[in-house]
Amino acid sequence: MARLSIQSAGLPVQVIELKLGTNRLGRAADNDFTLEHPTISSHHCEITWLNETVTIKDLQSTNGTFIDGQPIQQSVLEPGHSLRLGKLDLVLESAQAEIAIPEVRFEAPPTPTLLPDGAPACLNHADVAAVFECVQCHLCFCDGCVRELRRVGGAVLHLCPACSGRCDPLPGKVETLQKKRPTFLGLLQETLRIVTGRPRS
Repeated sequence: MARLSIQSAGLPVQVIELKLGTNRLGRAADNDFTLEHPTISSHHCEITWLNETVTIKDLQSTNGTFIDGQPIQQSVLEPGHSLRLGKLDLVLESAQAEIAIPEVRFEAPPTPTLLPDGAPACLNHADVAAVFECVQCHLCFCDGCVRELRRVGGAVLHLCPACSGRCDPLPGKVETLQKKRPTFLGLLQETLRIVTGRPRS
């Protein structure tokens, strides 16, 4: 943050927090910062803070603008330089923009509950073995919890019910899924059996 500290003798210390861009200083009320001092002009100077650089421009003030005792019309103001507007002394304390970056905390996924045989349980059904694990949030679910999306060509995409990420079968569960899911031929045979009324073989 760019700050100007008023340090004239006999006056209380006052800090001016400059905004990015142009800042107008003077006695008039329409300035960005009003300085009530008899030696300050109505529109005394213009201070621009951009790209961590502070420049100051005198606006044809009556009593002048000075950096380290030298009169200026326009100049760069460095941190630590003394600035005098009329008879008012100021010091630039900093010219760095402070950017607040919020802290992002990544929480570890909950450890799945284990069934008596050591297999992970479904997050939603504690007594049912998990078949899928989400590759995004790493939660485990049973076959009934994951959402299925059938793609062109018949391929099935399994989606996590918690974050909609892709779910992959847990190790050793691929064969279980293949046994549970009937093939097209199996579905056709079951349909014919129901239509014809034949008992299961």
